[in-house]
Amino acid sequence: MAKSLRSKHKRKMRAVKRIRNGQKELVKLKETVAILNSTNEGGEGIDMSQLSDTVVLTNAKAVKEAAMAREAENPMEVDGKKYNKKTMKDADGNYPPWFNKRRVKQLQLKNKKEKKKVASGKKKAPGKRRHR
Repeated sequence: MAKSLRSKHKRKMRAVKRIRNGQKELVKLKETVAILNSTNEGGEGIDMSQLSDTVVLTNAKAVKEAAMAREAENPMEVDGKKYNKKTMKDADGNYPPWFNKRRVKQLQLKNKKEKKKVASGKKKAPGKRRHR
């Protein structure tokens, strides 16, 4: 899949929708099972205990706490590359890998202009003042 802004946004929205629809589907599933149990009183019905073994309900807080506990046990390894905030280069003079060629080119032009300005020591000349 491409990495355009539009596809990234669509992917994000699908994930949000999956969460929202998952909750609705679970409610409907439980309602359906309850209806099946009430209609099949004489015959074989489906026990809610079987359903509770299959479907596990958790809240967001519990999931986040579990993720934090896992993170504490196995901290993520980081390269530790630092990028200059002004030039966006690392110590080797390379741009970050998430920059595309167009952005690198824009930054190179910008940095070149700033370097020239600093080297020449010129500042913008003040404009003419109008007397009132």
